Amino acid sequence: MELPPLKNSLLKTLGLAVAPAILIITLGYIGFVAYLELKVLREERRVLLNHITQNYSEVLALPMWNLERAFLDAFLESTYRSPEVRCVELTGQSFYNKQLPPTCPDEDKTLVLERTIEYSPVPNTAHKLGIIRLTYAFEVSTDQWVKRILLQAPVAIICVLIVQAIFFLIIRGRVIRPVGELVKSMRAFGEQHERVPVIWKTDDEIGWLVTAYNRLSQQLGDYEQALIEQKISLEEGYKELKEVQSQLISSERMASLGQMVAGMTHEINTPIGVAFTTASYQHEQAANIRRLFADGKITKQDFKVFLDDIEDSIQLLRMNLNRAVELMQSFKQVSADQTSGEARIFDLTAYAENVATSLRHEIKLKKIEVHVEGNQLLIESTPGFFSQIFTNLIINSCRHGFQEASPDNHIWMHLYYSEPNIYIVYEDNGAGIPDANLKAIFEPFFTTKKSQGGTGLGMHILKTLVEERLEGKVEVNNLEKGVRFKIIIPDKWLAKS
Repeated sequence: MELPPLKNSLLKTLGLAVAPAILIITLGYIGFVAYLELKVLREERRVLLNHITQNYSEVLALPMWNLERAFLDAFLESTYRSPEVRCVELTGQSFYNKQLPPTCPDEDKTLVLERTIEYSPVPNTAHKLGIIRLTYAFEVSTDQWVKRILLQAPVAIICVLIVQAIFFLIIRGRVIRPVGELVKSMRAFGEQHERVPVIWKTDDEIGWLVTAYNRLSQQLGDYEQALIEQKISLEEGYKELKEVQSQLISSERMASLGQMVAGMTHEINTPIGVAFTTASYQHEQAANIRRLFADGKITKQDFKVFLDDIEDSIQLLRMNLNRAVELMQSFKQVSADQTSGEARIFDLTAYAENVATSLRHEIKLKKIEVHVEGNQLLIESTPGFFSQIFTNLIINSCRHGFQEASPDNHIWMHLYYSEPNIYIVYEDNGAGIPDANLKAIFEPFFTTKKSQGGTGLGMHILKTLVEERLEGKVEVNNLEKGVRFKIIIPDKWLAKS
C-alpha cells in the first residue's frame, strides 16, 4: 500500500502552533519591560524633584534669615514660571507668607513636596525659618519612555528568539527526529513491504511509542507472512473447489442430458412403434394379396381394399415418422449445444420450444402444458448456456413445483427485448417456494429432495450461467400460486443485423 506524500512537516506545524504563543510572550515581555521602565522613570523623577526641592530650601535659607523680601518674591515668581511647577508656597515664621497662584489647582498626576527652611549661623545650631511647599506636574515624558522601550525591545526579542531556537532544537532532537524515523520506517513498510526497525531508546513517551511501533511492525510482518501463506493455501483450495464445481456442473449437465436421452427414448418409442406396427400389418396384407393372386382368386374388391389400406398406412407412417424426425432433430440440436461450447446465431424463442420438446417425457409425466410466448429473438451466444437454463427451470418445476399430475398444470415462458436488456420471464402455477428458502435456492448443494437424488446444483448452475457467462442477473419471487423467475441479460448478446 503506497502511503500518501507528506503535505506538511511536524516542525512547521509546531512552528505555526507555537508562533502565536511566542508572539504573545514577546509582547507580554515588552509590556512588562515598559511597565518597569515607567516605574523607573517615575522614581527617577521623584528623586530629581526631591533634590530640586531640597536645593530650593537651602537657597532660601540665607535670604529669609536676612529678611530679603524682594529676593523671596523674585524667587517665587521665577519658580512658578517653571513648566514643571503647578503651585509654590513659601511660609515664614512671621514676616513672610505667600503662594502662587493664590489657589493651588487640584489636578491629577501631580506631586506635592515640602521642605523645612533652616539656617545655622553657628555650627551645630539650626533655626527653623519657614516651609517651602511645591506642587509639581508628575508626568513622565512619553518620548523618553518610548526611547527606553525601544532600547530594551531588541534585547527582549533576541532573548525570545534564543529561547525559541533552543525550544525547537530540543523539540527537533527529542520529537521531530524519532517521528521522522517512524515515518521513514512506515513508508518503507507500506510501499516496499520492508520492515526497518526504528532505533531510539529513551524512557519517555517517544521511546515507548518507538518500542511499541517496532513490536507492532514485527507482528504485522509475521501476520503478513501468515496471510500470504494462507492466501496461497486459499487460492489452491479455491482452485480445487472450482475444479470440483466444474466437474459437478459437468456431471449435472451430463445427468440432465441423460434424463433427456431417457425421456427422448421413451417419446420416440411411440411413433416408431406405430410405424413398425403399421409396416408389419401391411407386410401381412401384401402376403395375403400375393397368395390370392397366385391362386387366381383375387377380386377387384380385394385389390381395392388393399390399395385403401396401403394409402391409410402410408399416411400413418408418414405422420409418425415425421414426429420421430422432429423429436430427433430437436434432441440432436439441444444435446449438441449442451455438450459443445461453440457460439452461433439462433432464435431464442424457438430454442426454448426445442428444449421443452426435448423434455416432453418429464412434462408429460405431470401433464404440464408449456406455453412459449415471444417474437423472433435472434441471439449470438453459446446455445448450451440457454439450454441448461431452460432445462433446469423446467426440471425444477416438474420435480418440485408440481406434486401431482393434472391438466391444470401450466408453465409460461415469455421472452422479449426491451432496451437495453433481454428478458426471460419463467412462471409456473405449482406449489411455489417457501419464503424461508427463497434466498437459499441459488446456494450450491441446497435441495429439499436430497433423499430422492437431488444434488442441489440446478439453480446454482443457472445463477452461475446467468451472472458469470451472460453478465446478467436473476430474480425470483413467489406468485399467488406458483413462482416466477426473471432473467435479465444485456443486449450485447443480440445478433448483429
